[in-house]
Parts: sequence; C-alpha cells; structure tokens
Amino acid sequence: MFNFKSFHYALLGTCLVLATSVGIPQASSAKESTNAKQQSNNSNSSIQSTCSRRGYRVTNYFETASYRIYICKNRQGKDFYNGISKRSGNAIILPLISEEGTGMVATNGQYEYIITGASLTISRNNRVIQEERVIRSN
Repeated sequence: MFNFKSFHYALLGTCLVLATSVGIPQASSAKESTNAKQQSNNSNSSIQSTCSRRGYRVTNYFETASYRIYICKNRQGKDFYNGISKRSGNAIILPLISEEGTGMVATNGQYEYIITGASLTISRNNRVIQEERVIRSN
C-alpha cells in the first residue's frame, strides 16, 4: 500500500538537498567572478598601456556585455576610441569625434561606432548591426 506520509517526507528531503546544493555553484560563481574581474583588470591595464605607449591618457571608460571601450586623449588633445572585444580580445583604436546630440563617433571604413553614456551602437553602411547597453562607465 502507498504511504503518502513517507512519500511526502522523501520528497521534502530531496527538495532540501537540492536547495542546499544550489549554494555550491554560487561559491564557484563567486570564484569565476573574481577571475573575470582579474581578467578585466588585466585588459584594462593592457589598453591603458597601449594608450600610455602612444603618449595618450585614458579620459573615459565604458563597458557593455561584449566590449570595453576606453576614450584616450593624445598630447595634442585629440580623442581616440579604443574598443576591445571581451570574447576575442581583438582591439581597435580609431580617431574619435564628438557629435552634439549623437555622442562620440569613431569611423572605420564602412563601420561606425557610436558611444553614449547609455549605449554602444555599431553600424555598417548606416545600418545598425549591434547595439548594447552600457553597464559600467566612469
């Protein structure tokens, strides 16, 4: 005969075991988060070193889910867009202009990168191909 009370306690026990095991991945995630932060810091210093080697200084920083963007200024006061892909590590450095009402714009052939305090928009031939919200900036 089926004992509902025993089944109920067994089910409850299984749920408790599963609920407590959820804490284990969180500990792992914290470690991964620390590693990601260290990698982020390494990438930050890498780009800043690139700016420094060129005699530039970092004036602004923006981060989206996929990119880190540094705005650097050379000794003559000209701004540059420095973007690095979080996935591939590929980097691009382009002259930058500020357009009132648009944001800061960098152009690379048929590609245009527009960064504002709220988003990064990448266009090709005047068609938006990617847009990401800024998740961190200084």
